[in-house]
Amino acid sequence: AALAPGLGLGLATVLLAAGIAKQGAVLAALVLLAVCVPLWWLFGRRGAGWLSVFAGPVFGLAHIAPVAPLLAGFVMPPLQAAALSALGALLTMGASAASGASAPFVSVLPHLFIQPWSTAGGSHAFEPLTSSAAPVAVVLGWAAAAALMSLCSRSSSRLMALLGVVLGTLPLTGGYLLADVLARAGNASVTWAGLPLLLGVGASSILMVVVIVAGPPTRPEEE
Repeated sequence: AALAPGLGLGLATVLLAAGIAKQGAVLAALVLLAVCVPLWWLFGRRGAGWLSVFAGPVFGLAHIAPVAPLLAGFVMPPLQAAALSALGALLTMGASAASGASAPFVSVLPHLFIQPWSTAGGSHAFEPLTSSAAPVAVVLGWAAAAALMSLCSRSSSRLMALLGVVLGTLPLTGGYLLADVLARAGNASVTWAGLPLLLGVGASSILMVVVIVAGPPTRPEEE
């Protein structure tokens, strides 16, 4: 990814799918490839901006995964930012579940990267992701946040980009809180995760503000 971002994203996606398949979740691996490969071929082969989406699991290590859709909206047009952020949400939640984190999968535990062979294996690792509609709320929240951020950033104005952070934080927060409610509905073993979610979204927003203030928007002004 450092030498050739487009190639790195493609190889990483294939390796992730291969690892999921080897752990027994062949159907999940096929779905991942079916979604990722066309998107990578159409968009992901060019531009380092896509790293902001595929880096979601890495951001999750620091509990700031929600910064990924804001970064995507900052550097990409609205439709592309929304589509790739939805995919990034799925990848991040998958990595979170594989690491043994709990719903609504906003963070990724470090041992997923340090000792990947010791993570939860088999299809059961992803059962919490399919036991409720919680992931749908997160995916929609990421997509909406990226789209709003992109629309505000298209004027190449720092002030409008900061407004995009404020507006984008709303669907991010709403999506995660709704996901938390859905995950706990009918499942007494799932504890309330509202405070960690709000802290994660808040930290992501602050980081995005720093990025905007530190330098001008990278996108040229659009019609």
